[in-house]
Amino acid sequence: MSEPASFAVIRNGSRHDYSHRWAAGCVHNVLFRGPKSFFDWVDAECQPAEDFWDVGHGAIANLDKGLLTWAGYHELFEQPRHTAYYDRLLEAAWPGYQVHYAHDGTSDLVRAAGRTCEGHEDPYALVPLANEALAHSGQDIFQFPPALTQLTNRPAPDEYDDSPTVWLTVVSTCGATRQIVLETSRLPDRVLQSCTRTFRTLLAQAVPEVPAERGIFEGLIVDAAQNQVELWGDREAIARLSTIRSHWKSWRVVWNHRGYSRQCEQASTNGTPLMEKEILRAIVQPHLGENEDREYVERLIVAAGFEPIDLE
Repeated sequence: MSEPASFAVIRNGSRHDYSHRWAAGCVHNVLFRGPKSFFDWVDAECQPAEDFWDVGHGAIANLDKGLLTWAGYHELFEQPRHTAYYDRLLEAAWPGYQVHYAHDGTSDLVRAAGRTCEGHEDPYALVPLANEALAHSGQDIFQFPPALTQLTNRPAPDEYDDSPTVWLTVVSTCGATRQIVLETSRLPDRVLQSCTRTFRTLLAQAVPEVPAERGIFEGLIVDAAQNQVELWGDREAIARLSTIRSHWKSWRVVWNHRGYSRQCEQASTNGTPLMEKEILRAIVQPHLGENEDREYVERLIVAAGFEPIDLE
C-alpha cells in the first residue's frame, strides 16, 4: 500500500504541483536540508501533478509569501520535545520563511495551496456531555490535603519500549498535588470534557510517582488554586487545545511551552528528563553522511540556538 504525499511550489503567482507515492513518512527529512535541497528533490524525485491532491501529507513552499506549510508523520514526533526541537531546526533551515505545521492536515494544506476547503469538520470535536457535572475549581474533588507519601521517580523505559503514557497533575485549592499516570497515548475524552465523575475516579487512582519524560505523549496540569489548565504534548495535542477550551469554559486553558519540566516543577520534583544531546542526535542521525553533511548539521544546530554537540 502506498503512502503518498503532495507537494507544491508557488512562485510569481503560479503554483506547480507534484506527487510522490511513498513520501508521507519522510517529508520532515526532505525539508530538513532547506529550500534549495527541497526544490532539487521535488524536480528529481516527484511526478508532476495536475492538481494538489488531498492526501494529508506533504509540503507547500510559497516563495511569494515566504511561507512553508507542511505535514507528515514519523515515530520521532511521538515525543513532544523531539517535535519542538525539530521545529526549531527546520525554522533555522528555512531562513526568511515562516514555517507552519498543518495541524488540521488536509484542510490546512489545501488552503495553503490556494484552494477552497469545503465541508470540513473539526476531527477533534467532542460531543458535550449530557447530564454530567463539569469540573470547576470550587468543587470538593479539588479540596484534598497534601499527600503523606513522598514522590518517587518512575524508572525511564528503555529506548525499545514504545509503550505510551499520559501524565495528569491535579493541584488542589490549597496547593497540594496528586499525580495520575495512565498507560495510553491520549488523555481520555472525559478528561478533555472536564467530567467531574471522571476526575473523582482518577484521583482515587493517584500514585506517588512521576513518570520519566521518555514515552509521554501528553501531559495536563489542572490547577484549582489558579483556576488554570495547562496542556502539553505532541502535534495532535496542540490540535486539540481548542477542543479543551470549549469544554473547560470557566477555566483559563493555556499551552504549556515548557512541557515536562513545567509539570515536574508543579510536582516539586526534577523527574527524569530526556537529554538535549540525545534528542538532537535522534533528529539529525539520518543526515550524517559525508563531511559536508556533518558540517551542515553542526551549523544548523548552532543557528537554531542549541549548544554544539558531539555527533560521533
